[in-house]
Amino acid sequence: MKLFGYEIRKTINEIKEDVELRSIYDNYDQVNGLGYSLGIPSFKSTMAPSKALTLSAVFRAVNLISDAIASLQLKVYAVDADEYKSEIKGHNLYSLLSFEPNSLMSRFDFFKLIIHAMLLRGNAYIKINRDKDFNVINLEFINPDSVTIQPQDGDLKFAVAGVKGLINNSDMIHIRNFPQLYNHYGMSTISYAFHSLEISYNSENHARNYFKGGANSAALLTSDISLTPQQQQALIKSLKDASNAETGNPNGISIIGGVPGAKVQSLGISPKDSQLLESRQFNVLDIARFFNVNPILLFDVSKSSFNNIENAQLDFLNTTLLPILEKLENEFQRKLILPSERLGIELRFDLSNMLRADMNSQATFCSTLFGMGIVSANQIAKIFNLPKIKGVNGDEHFISTNLQQINNMIVNQNNSIDNKLKGNNNTNNTDNTEDPVPA
Repeated sequence: MKLFGYEIRKTINEIKEDVELRSIYDNYDQVNGLGYSLGIPSFKSTMAPSKALTLSAVFRAVNLISDAIASLQLKVYAVDADEYKSEIKGHNLYSLLSFEPNSLMSRFDFFKLIIHAMLLRGNAYIKINRDKDFNVINLEFINPDSVTIQPQDGDLKFAVAGVKGLINNSDMIHIRNFPQLYNHYGMSTISYAFHSLEISYNSENHARNYFKGGANSAALLTSDISLTPQQQQALIKSLKDASNAETGNPNGISIIGGVPGAKVQSLGISPKDSQLLESRQFNVLDIARFFNVNPILLFDVSKSSFNNIENAQLDFLNTTLLPILEKLENEFQRKLILPSERLGIELRFDLSNMLRADMNSQATFCSTLFGMGIVSANQIAKIFNLPKIKGVNGDEHFISTNLQQINNMIVNQNNSIDNKLKGNNNTNNTDNTEDPVPA
């Protein structure tokens, strides 16, 4: 093939590689209709994460989810034979999961990177480093772009760029955003939302260019006479100078002269006719659907009220966070806890941190538990970071006496002293009179 007079040829091997790669993309796109094949992004239907994050709704949704999960503490619990749980602070995983998974980052940054990678790239990888006794030393976050999954003998191996050898499946925590049936990679949310994100991105660019051009539409210059190149450039320069938002007078009156019979014809349609504002508002709602976030939490308050704002917070926990938390807990549990310990040790996120900013709900929650005898006053003081209550009753558990079993009600008792309704059945008082009350 010739291009600009140069002969371009490919070797037989290069042609074979192109055909094989094209067949992989085409076959996968026909099966799934999406743009990932064996973890390699197809340029037909993907958007770079850095480009997607320039959209304010995407940036807000990703940070809202990642910040919420990163603020929760993943704790280690011991489970007894009756399935009661108690926190184990002496376990070697406690410090790694609650404070510092490795020497380079904190627990907050660690989980925030995991959620970012899962949502924007479809996969998050955490390498487990162990000692000779299989105890976990640290957890290392791996760049998803450097990992390749290689199925071998019914199991999975992970190849990491720059690391010699393959990593066993038991030593790699793999969090997938959308599991796929035909391969072992996950799909990112922005891959599914490609068309909506592309429309949103183009509308934002249109708005930016419109205001950058002084809110002027594109124009076509015409003339009744033939113009020399110099006259054409002079006419274009005059029109640009007159409509420039910084140096010209776009909102006033300007005279463009020097060329007889020159006319300016507007091209395109106005932002009002193109419904630019409505499209930008709808883009927020569309992005909220893909990220499973209530639009109110993306600051779309067009239909908000006091009641649905409060419900949006609860909806965010139940429908957005809980599925992701369950996914993280399950994968960390099966990779970090040995099979012999799984019946006695459990990893769970502490959701009480979600109530730290809502003191009224937290106080109601603690008051209810205290009245049921589940927690003591000192345990509540610990939740609110208050000093220990001095005295013998600080660690005691109390229960309300307003409720009792039906069989123990006074009207069901035979003692006449306690029950006047059933008469006197006390053999010691034959005259049906009550014992005098001592002074």
